[in-house]
Amino acid sequence: GGSGGGGGGGGGGEGPARSIMLDCAHNEDALRALLEHLGAESVTPTIGGSVGELPGGGLGRGLSGEFGGGGSRPALTLVFGTNRDKDVATLLRLIGHFATDRARAGPRVRAVHLVASAHPKSCAADALLEAARAQAPDVPWCVVSSVAAAVDLAAGQAVGSPAPSSVPPTLAELGDYTLVVGSTYVVAEARARIAQTHPAALRADDWVHEILREPDLGVLAVAI
Repeated sequence: GGSGGGGGGGGGGEGPARSIMLDCAHNEDALRALLEHLGAESVTPTIGGSVGELPGGGLGRGLSGEFGGGGSRPALTLVFGTNRDKDVATLLRLIGHFATDRARAGPRVRAVHLVASAHPKSCAADALLEAARAQAPDVPWCVVSSVAAAVDLAAGQAVGSPAPSSVPPTLAELGDYTLVVGSTYVVAEARARIAQTHPAALRADDWVHEILREPDLGVLAVAI
């Protein structure tokens, strides 16, 4: 199942609206279904859960009607991370096909940011990059240093000097919205980062606020 975060503009809330979506599609069947949904004709991304609004707007507004024929197709940045015990090659191949399939409807993929969660079973981002290039060399894969850094990029916030240089350096080069997908641990960390940097984007009684107030638990506890 999926849950949603808000979208944010850079700086003091200026700039175009950005949206962040979260989905725990961590196996082949779930990821295939999600990507087929995104690639369907006239699909409007649905933000699940109860979320608020980050500075600059977002939450999927303005995306309705832009899929399929007619107007311009919105640009999507994918953030992906998984665990070593998953079929990593198959998951990357599905993403690669989605990113390069020019015949489908839905958003065009601007970039795929590969990340690793803090979980001990997490697949290292560099290992993901090597496997990803083997599966789909034409996809704009790149490594981002952490899940939090990927969320900050999606929200239009500065994140220092990420490496490699293929990481989009400016807000203008990001997609219209970002989908964080894969491991439950990756999605939990992304949700926690949204709560840390834009707490108003989530309800006051959202579980992630309680987790952040309990340092002995940590974000990973909610994903076990």
